[in-house]
Amino acid sequence: MAALILAAIASTTVGSAMRSRPSLMSASVRRVGAADPMRSARLPSLMSASVRRVGAADLSCLYPNDWHDTAMMRNDLLSQVATLVADDLLESATPKDSLALQKHVYVDYLQRFARKPEDTSALLIAEDETGQLLGCCHVGVALCGIDGRREKELRPSKRPAWPAPWERTDPFAAFFASKEGIPGLERRARLSGLVVSGAARRAGIGRLLVAEAEALARTWGHSSLLLRVEERNDAGLGFYRKLGYSVPAGCAATPGSRLVVDRWGTRWTVSTHIPLQRVL
Repeated sequence: MAALILAAIASTTVGSAMRSRPSLMSASVRRVGAADPMRSARLPSLMSASVRRVGAADLSCLYPNDWHDTAMMRNDLLSQVATLVADDLLESATPKDSLALQKHVYVDYLQRFARKPEDTSALLIAEDETGQLLGCCHVGVALCGIDGRREKELRPSKRPAWPAPWERTDPFAAFFASKEGIPGLERRARLSGLVVSGAARRAGIGRLLVAEAEALARTWGHSSLLLRVEERNDAGLGFYRKLGYSVPAGCAATPGSRLVVDRWGTRWTVSTHIPLQRVL
């Protein structure tokens, strides 16, 4: 009798499990398109995104020369930009590292874009229809070489050795020799700091920012736009090459700098960068 009861229970359990499993005949496969509601809820629409230039009036705050831990004393827009750069571009590992990078980026951007003339430097941001920040970049005119390195990066870090007293014809010859011009140094339009929020990637936001930066460079009278990408950033290199950027003739990977954070605070470390350029 017990054996019959156990067999009945087992058959009932198996039957309910089979009924709960979805039938292969009732299953269907479909392709998720751009108009799919699940996709549209996950990615911002390219038609709803817009790029605008942040002016000096947008960066006004109570104390414009410093960072303050009290959020009410900081510029809200610039705080969002600093958070985006620290987390998505510089890839902070911990909240503590993110806060240290935010402080550095906040003060640097404030001094760079709230004081410089608007015809040589600009901060571009991409927003959706609700005003949520999707991405940002900055474009400016700088004195640099064909590989994108600025004047202070091209000059030797150490002064040349002074000649011996009996070989010295002019005591200031070595000093003036170190101040001589560097060949190929010109004022060029440079794009840097391009970053898109992780939730808004693969929606065309980066292309909108680059297109606006190129239009701004044309307005300033430049026929090309120059940028530098870290050699290890394969995704960034592929993105710019799809947009028509290539390595300038005669250029190769050169040393650059990257902002990192350690237990002593933020510091610049050496990294390898590849120059890219596109004729506008």
